Amino acid sequence: MLRSLNKLVKESLFISVISVSSLLLVYLFVLEPFKVRGNSMEPTLQDSSWVLGKKTGLNKTDLTKKVVIFKSPSTSLNIKRITGVSGDQVVVNGEPTQVSKDNFYVLGDNTTESYDSEELGLINRRDILGVAFFVIWPPKSIGPVH
Repeated sequence: MLRSLNKLVKESLFISVISVSSLLLVYLFVLEPFKVRGNSMEPTLQDSSWVLGKKTGLNKTDLTKKVVIFKSPSTSLNIKRITGVSGDQVVVNGEPTQVSKDNFYVLGDNTTESYDSEELGLINRRDILGVAFFVIWPPKSIGPVH
């Protein structure tokens, strides 16, 4: 009886360690939850919604029209839609600008309430943390990001 209980404890501990390690690896390298702050992405994403960001394959993926999570020097994390890619003509701070290689022009879906590339300038690919692909909170909004 004691041996079978000891074996059960060891197996349970082993399964727990494997599970936690797997979740940690997924979190570090594949998916990460991000909280939407503000209403700049309405109606697509609401303030205080949570989305899953996919962190893999960002260098090989066509990011045109994708909703991305990125860091910028003037603010912490942002969630915006890519609307301009390499070669596109855009306007930054009132000046016409051509989007250069590995840079992107981003806008919030709610353009009147968005702090985006019109003020921030172009976003470099290395500053993109992930592509928002699935809303996980609130329950009424669960589903893919379009």
